[in-house]
Amino acid sequence: MKNLALINPPFNSYSTYKFNFNKVRCPHVGLAYLAGYLNKHEIEFEVIDAKFFNLDEKEVIGRLVKLNPKIIGLTSTTTEIKDVIAFSTNIKRHLPGSFVILGGVHATALPDETIRENASLDAVAVGEGEFILKKLSKANSISETVERIPGLYYRKNGIIKNTSEQIYGNNLHDYAPASFSLWPRAKKYFINTYRGCPFRCSFCFRTLGRKARYRDIEHILVDLEYVLGHEPNSDLSICDSTFGLNREYTENMLSKIIENGLSKRLKWDCTTRVDIVDKEFLALIKKAGCHTISFGIESGSDRVLKATGKNTSVQKCVDAVNLAKSLGFKTWGYYILGHIDETKSEIEKTVRLIYKLNTDGISVGIMTPWPGTDVYKLALENKGGYRLQSKDYSKYDKYFGSVLEFQNFNLTYLDFMRIRTFFGLYIHNSRYAELLGFLYRNKSQVINKVVQLIKRCFREMMRYFIKQDGKT
Repeated sequence: MKNLALINPPFNSYSTYKFNFNKVRCPHVGLAYLAGYLNKHEIEFEVIDAKFFNLDEKEVIGRLVKLNPKIIGLTSTTTEIKDVIAFSTNIKRHLPGSFVILGGVHATALPDETIRENASLDAVAVGEGEFILKKLSKANSISETVERIPGLYYRKNGIIKNTSEQIYGNNLHDYAPASFSLWPRAKKYFINTYRGCPFRCSFCFRTLGRKARYRDIEHILVDLEYVLGHEPNSDLSICDSTFGLNREYTENMLSKIIENGLSKRLKWDCTTRVDIVDKEFLALIKKAGCHTISFGIESGSDRVLKATGKNTSVQKCVDAVNLAKSLGFKTWGYYILGHIDETKSEIEKTVRLIYKLNTDGISVGIMTPWPGTDVYKLALENKGGYRLQSKDYSKYDKYFGSVLEFQNFNLTYLDFMRIRTFFGLYIHNSRYAELLGFLYRNKSQVINKVVQLIKRCFREMMRYFIKQDGKT
């Protein structure tokens, strides 16, 4: 019997996350790093990545019953929390003696609500899970140990209690390379170089703290060597929210990638901010094997960029994208419609900026009030031009969600503006073949969006006629 099982729960509902994941299946990067740490500390465990292996709930439960682990660790995003809780309830029915602990972004953002409303959970982990799982796995008595582990909300004699907050060190030296070997070869891998984020964007939740903590560069090189050795043609992404945040550290890492000859075989992409790149830095990134850079541009309005805490400028966005293009990078832009107190004229500015930048690809989402963010707090208080309509977290989706009411426009307007940006990007820049390719690759999403819009427009029309009939 193994003490611990780590589970990436199966998909039970349709979501944008499921659609994107199914296009390119990849190992769960969080579980891979947890596994690396547990292996380093000689703790026996089993990883069941149900999404990667396309396992349904029945198959996962069957494996768990055979393993009969003492501790079962689950992870969940906000959008899938409803399904994951139902899954944990099923686990408890089959393994009532197990200790079920939930981690991940949603649990960290709303720990008290998450455990209080879900009796199947014995504990909720706030922040990183490495230290917590090590302590629980080595405990002779979980009930006696749990109250001494920082970063936990737990249930004791029917009462919800919580321990002290996790205090993170200045680096990740005690951690380890990812244990990707627990998965078969994949076509897509994610790695990261640090944890935490010092920025204060209103629409993001800093799951792993407000301070950036950096990995050992040697551990990163091990990750890269593994990927190259097992799937040299894989799609590799460095999934830092801001690649190059620490210039000296990043340049040192890139130099070692080049010195070790990895750059000749590596092909990777990254995401960064427009205000930290310059020609010298981008040239080094390219030399180290990077082919695509994504920028979090977010808006075409300087007022919005300031109000959201992004604190960049439209001109910096233009300069950064043009510089990356001049050096031969493919570029991608991330945008959000529906920022704090945003107006229709500011959205028009974003649309025009998208056409002007003409990046190779774009991602345009509608503002979603993710728990733990400033936007979520404003929506709860009916401020910032928001009103929260629902706490049904399965509807928290930046492409298909419907949980915010906006003061200056309705959701249907934002959806049509999203459609306009995608068509306009390609048509305005005479990229007609690429538009057809985009529509073909995303045809199921396109069909679902059209159906959603038709249904919503019909409901709005019916409400209008009912209202008019009431007046007469």
